[in-house]
Amino acid sequence: MEKHEDSSAALLNKKICKSNAMIRSRYSISLLGEQCLNYSLSLISKNCTKDSKNVTISFPVSDIKLMTGCNSSRIYANLKTAAKELMTTIFVSEEPARNNFNMKILASNAVCENGVFTIYFNDKIIPDLVELKEKYTKFMLSELFSFSSVYSLRLYEFLKSFYHQKKNMVSKDQYEVSVGFPEILFIIGVYNIDDPRVEKFLDRQKPPYDYGAIAKILDPANSMDFGRFNMRILKSAITEINQCTQMAVTSIPNRSGRGGKVERITFSFSITLPEEEQKDESLINAEITQDISERIFKEMAIAGYDISIKDAEEISKQAGGDYNRFYTAFNLLRASKEEIKNPVAYILSCEKERHIASRAQLGRLKEKGIICQTNF
Repeated sequence: MEKHEDSSAALLNKKICKSNAMIRSRYSISLLGEQCLNYSLSLISKNCTKDSKNVTISFPVSDIKLMTGCNSSRIYANLKTAAKELMTTIFVSEEPARNNFNMKILASNAVCENGVFTIYFNDKIIPDLVELKEKYTKFMLSELFSFSSVYSLRLYEFLKSFYHQKKNMVSKDQYEVSVGFPEILFIIGVYNIDDPRVEKFLDRQKPPYDYGAIAKILDPANSMDFGRFNMRILKSAITEINQCTQMAVTSIPNRSGRGGKVERITFSFSITLPEEEQKDESLINAEITQDISERIFKEMAIAGYDISIKDAEEISKQAGGDYNRFYTAFNLLRASKEEIKNPVAYILSCEKERHIASRAQLGRLKEKGIICQTNF
């Protein structure tokens, strides 16, 4: 038994770097499919470079059995399903303002032969897999294999991809990420945006997509409203993240409009780092805190508001250093029907009360030609 555990620990004691674009793509995959992908990423750095014409990763099926603790006779049937998922997963990056998009298929082939599983990655996706220099997130493989639910794993990866993002930093050690509902259902793979039923709808749309309309196509009965999502998936995913990783996360539903319908979910998280990594973190955090006040000053000055650096620092302080909280209040200021005599005081009040814009207010912003930024 000890030998089994030692072997598993050796396999899992690896760090992987995963592209943020890959993490934040909307796709649906099983837990085993995600685990095969992550284990492959841990092996890629030793075998490939960006100049590689192809990336082929092989590993014994026994490795997956050891790391997952699965001794089921169905492991090969499950790997067959995972192989199909890896070969049909498409990662999409888009620039809506320029009508640009880039679609990349993850893998072109997958083989299981003589107890060895081999993935042939698509050559176009190599830059997203190998020698990443920016816009990536580091993970310990042991953490990624500790989850029993793919939704927990996907939510953890998604949230951690905002770690060190200046605009998501609330305070020195705290981060916030605000996500639309039901958009989160596509982010963690509850719904599959590549489902053939929504293909015609998406062909007529331009990002940002109306995920509520897409969800209605896939689920006309609305069997996954926020209440059910919270009870069936979200609560257990957060519990699992808090128990299995160095991340501590909570969630708050953001309601607006008549009836208090949940339109967004705000995730708040912190990460406890090993002592040897904390020194580097403190330098990064100091840079982030200073940068937020400067961004607030520039944003309001460009929009024509009379603001001082001292005002920007006060706004940043009230928002806890969270640029998203400021920007939400700033949108409310710009959407106001009446002229606001003291814009700084107005923003401070909105930040304190955590107000969010209603659909009518967002509509007024659109009429003024103001495009609201998203949180990611």
